[in-house]
Amino acid sequence: MRIALRVLGVLLAGLVSIRLIANVVTPAQRIYVIVGVPLVLIIAAVLVVVLAGRPRMLASRVARLRPGAVVIAAVTVIETRADARMSGAVERRWDELGGSPVALAALPDRIEVWAAGEDRPRWAITRRVEFPPTAVLATMPGAGTVNVQPTPALLCTDGVSRVTVLPVYSSVGATSPQRAQVSVHRALAELGAPPSNM
Repeated sequence: MRIALRVLGVLLAGLVSIRLIANVVTPAQRIYVIVGVPLVLIIAAVLVVVLAGRPRMLASRVARLRPGAVVIAAVTVIETRADARMSGAVERRWDELGGSPVALAALPDRIEVWAAGEDRPRWAITRRVEFPPTAVLATMPGAGTVNVQPTPALLCTDGVSRVTVLPVYSSVGATSPQRAQVSVHRALAELGAPPSNM
């Protein structure tokens, strides 16, 4: 329902823009407006869909490389880069404000952290009974602002190495704390971890 409302809002905004611009330009230039504005909207929509699908495409590739693993599509949060540094891994090509695609491959003895465009995991966390995956509050940038907001996230640690990510199960990602919470609960269940009371 939310996606349908967003699409309807974009279409209405596009139609209003065409009408307003067409009133300002000369009749000869109107064809450029009538063709140009919808073309820009279509290109923007395609880019949004492609970018939103990157974590799931990465997870599909990791699942082929690690058959039998539980693979979680996710995006980085602000804490992910610090987790990489603390674990002795590189943090290159990850946006410092979060949102970069990652995948977690959970095997019986470890959880691997994969980044887009790489042939092997950046680092791995040993699976220990005393450190099950858990839900935590992490920081993500607020929509359209430089402020950050706390959002539910998934933390995997072995007491030494760790990774904090935001699981992604839908093409629109985890756009709200409520959707993030649902995604984290689902990831915990898939990893066989106790449910969170968050």
